[in-house]
Amino acid sequence: MMPNVFITINDDNSNEVYLTLIDAERFSKKGYKVYILFLNNSFLSNNQFKQIISELINNGVKIYTTQRVNDDSIEEIKFDDFMKMIDNNVDIFIRQGPACPNAVR
Repeated sequence: MMPNVFITINDDNSNEVYLTLIDAERFSKKGYKVYILFLNNSFLSNNQFKQIISELINNGVKIYTTQRVNDDSIEEIKFDDFMKMIDNNVDIFIRQGPACPNAVR
């Protein structure tokens, strides 16, 4: 069974977000199931990130956001529902950025 990696991204530092996405790509290439939640949608429309996000999606990474976006490959989800997905399913949890609401586990 493939390990599950859950990542929450809540940061304004584009370098840190980019490095986190590179880590997610490494996990997905190793066969891990990766789920990413963006709490700040600004990176989803940033040209610097569009390519890597598209590659992640093509590699089977599930991308979520807490706000509606105009992209059918990115699913809108409530933060609490994402955290419920983590319960009993997580092998690795990465919290990137300042503390996310209710994310201390």
